[in-house]
This record gives sequence, structure tokens and C-alpha cells, in this order.
Amino acid sequence: MEKSDRTISLALTLLVSFSLLATAWDLSFVSNLP
Repeated sequence: MEKSDRTISLALTLLVSFSLLATAWDLSFVSNLP
């Protein structure tokens, strides 16, 4: 049980950091447009 909990939290962390990364990349890409 503990292992699956850890896996889920790890997956959530990766998902959140990926979302933040995508958002930051999106914003910088849009701001670079003329």
C-alpha cells in the first residue's frame, strides 16, 4: 500500500511540474511573438 501511495504522489508531482513547465513555455513563446 505504501509503495502505491508513493508512486501516486510521485506521478502527481511530475504531472504538476510538467504543467507548470508547459505553462511557462507557453507564456514565453506567446510573449516572443511580434
